Amino acid sequence: MVGVVTYRDLVHALARDDTLIAADVRRRLDLYGGATRWTVSVLGGEVALGDGCRDQFNRNIALRVAESVLGVTACRFVE
Repeated sequence: MVGVVTYRDLVHALARDDTLIAADVRRRLDLYGGATRWTVSVLGGEVALGDGCRDQFNRNIALRVAESVLGVTACRFVE
């Protein structure tokens, strides 16, 4: 045995700064819906998305896109 990986080691390896998460989510959503369509804010890994169009189909896709970003712990829409 070479070493032991602890839960704390994994959290440190996967934890990302909120600004990095927000930038990554914005970049991916810009590719999907255009540069000005979505608003993104992140606090403690939780992503809050905003969208002026209330199209449920596109919102579901946006949620899945945001959830795929490393470091995102939760994702929701805000009105």
